[in-house]
Amino acid sequence: MDIDNIPFGKDFRVHITEAVVHSDILLVIVGRRWLGASRGGIKRMDSETDFVRLEIEAALSNAIPIIPVLAGSARMPPPAQLPESLKNFAFLNAAPVDTGRDFHQHMERLIRSIDQTLATTGSRDEVAPPTDADMPDLTALRDAPFAPELVVLPAGEVIMGSTEEDEAAYEDERPQHRVMIAWRFAIGRYPVTFYEYDQFCEVTRREKPGDNGWGRGRRPVINVSWRDAQDYIAWLSQETGRSYRLPSEAEWEFACRAGTTSRYSFGDAIWRRDANYAYSELGRTSEVGSYLPNPWGLHDMHGNVWEWVEDDWHDNYRGAPSDGSAWSDSETSPTPRRCVVRGGAWSGVSRDCRSASRRRDFTVSRSNGLGFRVARTVS
Repeated sequence: MDIDNIPFGKDFRVHITEAVVHSDILLVIVGRRWLGASRGGIKRMDSETDFVRLEIEAALSNAIPIIPVLAGSARMPPPAQLPESLKNFAFLNAAPVDTGRDFHQHMERLIRSIDQTLATTGSRDEVAPPTDADMPDLTALRDAPFAPELVVLPAGEVIMGSTEEDEAAYEDERPQHRVMIAWRFAIGRYPVTFYEYDQFCEVTRREKPGDNGWGRGRRPVINVSWRDAQDYIAWLSQETGRSYRLPSEAEWEFACRAGTTSRYSFGDAIWRRDANYAYSELGRTSEVGSYLPNPWGLHDMHGNVWEWVEDDWHDNYRGAPSDGSAWSDSETSPTPRRCVVRGGAWSGVSRDCRSASRRRDFTVSRSNGLGFRVARTVS
């Protein structure tokens, strides 16, 4: 493929990702000056718009088999010299191809390796994509190369809120109550990232939110309002043909707890190794997935950024739905409208990062501690 073949007006990142996702194998040819190659004085691997970097990132994130091919005396780059999104590339076993007398022998070995990989994985074009009904619980899925990765969650029960005896709880977390979610749904493995949200902005010619100078890429998108999140979800639904939405507050706590009943999904205490919050002293957001996931494979449910959910704000749970649906009363809610945010943030105290903790904000509010993750019903 040549860049001249990319249609005018097409987001080249989306075009490249789509091409890689429909490939059976990605061969990455590494020469002696591969790592040091630069454009405009910037090392190509440090540029988020470099074609080679985009291709490798797309293959890594979509589980496309990658075979590094070392040309001549080239060596694999050390992980410390690669951006975070490419570090796993450094650990792939490479195929050396000598340009001298052993060239044909090395190429035959490479071809056999390609054949073996194809025999193991099969051609991606020959396999029909699984339907929602085929997806086992806790399976990861992605509806499009540019869409957030999701995790399928089972139907089930959650005890929402906090007990009267819990001294760490706020009054708005009571009364504790039982909620039965009768449907399976998928929710973002991570909060929506700048990489994902920026594609929406570029396609729709929307102004990008600021990153506070902390960086974009795999950091959670910040400075987005509830209404911004709804606009992104509407665009994502149209582009993928799937009905995306914000999770309800009950779905969010169900996902966060992941079958646990403790204050956090990892126990009743939190330490700086567990999440990005005030005690971590990072003073900014961290790349999604920097901390261990909860038991259901979801990252950053505690700390990093507060996350918008669908529900209107209520001062307590008296009268809350028991079926897991969003508690919305927009016709009677005050103006300006306030909605719920969950999960705590990089600047928040440990108390705010608990599974039951909740806060309110105006739907037009934007801040460097506000983001969101997406959801959609599976069955």
